Amino acid sequence: MRPKAADRATIKEVAARAGVSLMTVSRVLSRTGYASAQARERVEAAAAALGYRPNVFARALPGARSFLVATLIDDTASAATAELQRCMIQHCRQAGYHMVVDSAPIDGDEAGLRAIAARLAPLRPDGVIVCPPLCDSPEVLAMLEQLGAPFVRFSPSRMGEGPRVGADEIGAARAITEHILAAGHRRVAFLGREDGLSALRLEGFHSALDAKGLAPVAIDSTANDFETARRRAQALLEGAKRPTAVVAATDEIALAVLDAARGLDLKVPEDLSVAGFGDSDAAALSFPPLTSIRYSMTAMAAATIGFLINPPNSAHAPLGRTFGFELVSRGTVAPPT
Repeated sequence: MRPKAADRATIKEVAARAGVSLMTVSRVLSRTGYASAQARERVEAAAAALGYRPNVFARALPGARSFLVATLIDDTASAATAELQRCMIQHCRQAGYHMVVDSAPIDGDEAGLRAIAARLAPLRPDGVIVCPPLCDSPEVLAMLEQLGAPFVRFSPSRMGEGPRVGADEIGAARAITEHILAAGHRRVAFLGREDGLSALRLEGFHSALDAKGLAPVAIDSTANDFETARRRAQALLEGAKRPTAVVAATDEIALAVLDAARGLDLKVPEDLSVAGFGDSDAAALSFPPLTSIRYSMTAMAAATIGFLINPPNSAHAPLGRTFGFELVSRGTVAPPT
């Protein structure tokens, strides 16, 4: 079970168990000032027994701020993450803050998480932005709570665990799938990643097909990078039941589908329609230009930064915001021939 902030042992409990003063506990744990060897041994034993971890983000003077915001990304950050970082840096500057970026292991590797905690602790950021797919990692969130770090999850696939900012992913996927169906396609496939956002988009994809009484030609959720997506798309397009349209969970995957189609001498959109999510710069520059879902990254970044530097002062304040989307129709969707 993931540890909660309220369940963490306090310095008072450590002092009571060790039979020493709060000042002695502070000296021992911070390794400053004098403490006898006997007192040090008792404090360290009590802290270990209670599982005490110091709240490194509360060590500053009351009310003091570092004017730093940290952003955690995974090691395979996408073009959408890069755009998000650009928007957040801009909003941080406007608010007089600086932003630092670090990566964390999505698999919850303990040594990797300890390394992240060790890097964050001396910075004392005023908050941490956790990007997908890390925002759905219980291990990453538990590490931040153990540190006492205020955080906002950006585009998580589930509720809970503090403030969140995201978009209507299910609605967006339903809309783009309906756009493809409205063009006349009935053999539609989904190519996605093994993460929470992809799962939400797959849910919207199914919703649109179910409303028409249709079943997907194929569903593949293993396209975690461009090269894998290209290979999976090629296998899909070479199959006996080749789809006439593919809904890709990201623009990157959609561009991989376009590349695979070219390699098989399939014309887009005459032989195959393709759509993605994110409306990245590459989407508008591809040939043909990619139909995609556009998110209001600027507004979403502003809301995320706002949760950190101006946290809600009421227990009844909303803990999340969900933004809309825009379907950008370009040259990769047309009626099947």
